[in-house]
Amino acid sequence: MAKTAKATAVQTRASANDVEGIKQSLIDHLQYSVGKDPMLATSRDWFLAAAFAVRDRLIGRWMETQRGYYDHDAKRVYYLSMEFLIGRALTNGMINLGVYDAFKEAVAQLGYDMDELQSWEVEPALVWWTAWRPWACPATAMASAMNSACSLSISSRAGKSKAPRTGCAMATLGNSSAPA
Repeated sequence: MAKTAKATAVQTRASANDVEGIKQSLIDHLQYSVGKDPMLATSRDWFLAAAFAVRDRLIGRWMETQRGYYDHDAKRVYYLSMEFLIGRALTNGMINLGVYDAFKEAVAQLGYDMDELQSWEVEPALVWWTAWRPWACPATAMASAMNSACSLSISSRAGKSKAPRTGCAMATLGNSSAPA
């Protein structure tokens, strides 16, 4: 049996996009990924469980796509892109997978409101804009939050690309290497 056939034969609850399958996925992630008992879980805990459940479904689709590429020996194009206004990933992921309504119903059946869970997700563009706006170097800004970071940026003027610029910065929280 080919590797692809073996891999495709494996089915998980992550591929169940009906309300009952999603509910079970939420409960499983709450217990085994977040480490909380459903009786003691907060809305933030359920938000994290929902994020893990959506991630499972996204990864499942991504794996199917990758298998298709390998099966058909498809040519691929790679590029580097940086987007700052990406929006809320959980909601966008549910909508793109076509499971938003099923997740909303599953969350409601578990006694929570989807809007309440979504309120725990921080808008990445707003965080970036308000927290890092004064800093000129993205690598320095990232390093302050993550302790180390490297960035690659490609500049373009009048259609002529300049050579890629890389930058690395090391910092620890409370001892930022960012300019004052």
